[in-house]
Order: sequence, then C-alpha cells, then structure tokens
Amino acid sequence: QESIPNWAAWEESVLVNARKRQDEAQAEFAAFFTDIGVDALLVPAAVGEAPVGLHDTGGSLFTRAWVVLHGPEVAVPGLTGEAGMPIGVQLVGPHGSDARVLAVSAWLHRIIA
Repeated sequence: QESIPNWAAWEESVLVNARKRQDEAQAEFAAFFTDIGVDALLVPAAVGEAPVGLHDTGGSLFTRAWVVLHGPEVAVPGLTGEAGMPIGVQLVGPHGSDARVLAVSAWLHRIIA
C-alpha cells in the first residue's frame, strides 16, 4: 500500500522548489510536443495486463508523471492480454491540449477496439 505524503509537515521552501521544478517540466513537455510536431503520445497506462478480479486495479507507476505535468491523459480500451484482461494504454499531451488528445484517443479507439 502506498502512503500519502503529509504535505503539511514539509518545509515551505521544499514545496516552493518542487512547484518551480514542476512549472519548468510542464514548459519543457509542451515545447517537446511543438518541437516534434505531434498531438499526443501513446504510452503505457499500467505494467502489463490488468489483474484478474476486483481485488486490485493495478499500479499507478505509469500515470504519475502525467499527473505532475497536469496534461490530459486518456486511457484507451481495446487491447487484451493472455488472461483476457485489458492492457492499459493511454494518450497524453501537454497542459491545455485536452481537445486534441480526446480527438486522437477517439481515432485510436476506432482502430484498436
């Protein structure tokens, strides 16, 4: 079980520095999309196939970076693994590109579903 950090216990300077670095990363991520000329990136949503049953939803390892970058992320269903469970893929984009990422996800879903 992952623990939730107690943000109130952190020194303000640590949080201010973290927020500054987050802003810088968001700007670099947006510039990356402009530089390579794409609307979205196709990335894993989870490690491997979803677990069988309802006891676990799988790990969040591959979604954490996108949450920090505040960009849209859309899970696209359609792929399955050996046990017949979904394989998580998602499309991500820079902050403010919600409409573009949704359009690309609709296109991708038509192809893989």
